Amino acid sequence: MSRAETLCEVCGARPARYVCRNCGARVCRYCIDLSTWMCVRCSEKFGPDFLPEVGDFMASEAMKLLIIGVVLTFVGFILMAVASLLVGGSAGGVVLIGPFPIIFGSGGALPALLLVLVLVVFVAMFLLPFLLTWLRGE
Repeated sequence: MSRAETLCEVCGARPARYVCRNCGARVCRYCIDLSTWMCVRCSEKFGPDFLPEVGDFMASEAMKLLIIGVVLTFVGFILMAVASLLVGGSAGGVVLIGPFPIIFGSGGALPALLLVLVLVVFVAMFLLPFLLTWLRGE
């Protein structure tokens, strides 16, 4: 153990790897309750049923903006599809359900083009971690 490592503030025996979310104490893996992210002292003080409040985030401005953004995105997709069909052009899209793409489209070579694009993206997603590891020289 190097001199720069901080020891656990609860037991004082092992290197500290975590920080208590309640009191800010630096603690080791044996002195933290990972279900609440609190040290054993705070966990004993607040009891085993202590969990953070989720209701605050659901009512926050960030959550409202997230919901508005998702709704506006779907409205935009619908408007683009309707406009494309009214003008007489081609329309298409890709829906990803897990790793399975559902490709739909009307008009000419659009579905084939979407299929090629989806395959290129899947191959890139598969090969990117290997390429980054190779570039780092690990």
